[in-house]
Amino acid sequence: MPALNFQKHFPPLIRAGSKVFTLRALRKDKRDAQTGQPLYMFTGQRHKHCEKFAEKPCRFAMTVKLGWRSVDIPSIGSIKTTSQLETLARLDGFQSYEEFCQFHEIKISTGTKLLRLISWITRDELAARLADTQPK
Repeated sequence: MPALNFQKHFPPLIRAGSKVFTLRALRKDKRDAQTGQPLYMFTGQRHKHCEKFAEKPCRFAMTVKLGWRSVDIPSIGSIKTTSQLETLARLDGFQSYEEFCQFHEIKISTGTKLLRLISWITRDELAARLADTQPK
């Protein structure tokens, strides 16, 4: 039963369908969200104004590598072009890849980070949205 806490500006994007996944640190207890589990989405967890705003099935979950100018998603591939990186950032609820990098603390000197991608759209839907931005 993964409970996911989001900042206040993300729920409207999730409800509208423009934010379709979240990236989270890997859990030390190895109980990361898995495909098929229900996702319980909250704002303000650990505060008296905690609110559950959505419940969605986890349709795709995988460990990904984030680097300065690349995101490697097994079974989808490497996201490296500027347009793909910008699309990925928008699908995560950010205005730009720069904002995405600031939020996830990715810098040129950071190297790669392993994070858990938890999506409420399928792998194929995510791959299709990212493929639409590839140069023809």
